Amino acid sequence: MYLMINLPLVFFVKIGITGKSASARAKGLNRSVPGFPIPIFFCIIPGAYYLEQWLHRSLSGLSVRYYKGDGHQEWFWILAAPFALAVMGAVWAVEYWAAMLIFQNYK
Repeated sequence: MYLMINLPLVFFVKIGITGKSASARAKGLNRSVPGFPIPIFFCIIPGAYYLEQWLHRSLSGLSVRYYKGDGHQEWFWILAAPFALAVMGAVWAVEYWAAMLIFQNYK
């Protein structure tokens, strides 16, 4: 799961998932989106599709479709970024906590 911002249109962010790296996804989007999508945060999570869909539903009031093409339904106004960052940061925190629990037994 990733969060991208668009340059020079910095008031648009994209919340999505990919089976490859976020930077590879940005290069793929670059062909259809005006501006340049730049990844600013990512998290690796099993079942990312469900979290992504929940975020999209939760932030639907901030959804924006400013072009037609690949990924056009996953863009939001910049006001969605703090919430998405908090959720993705929480995923990192839980994964870190779980790793510490698992690996503390292997000291």
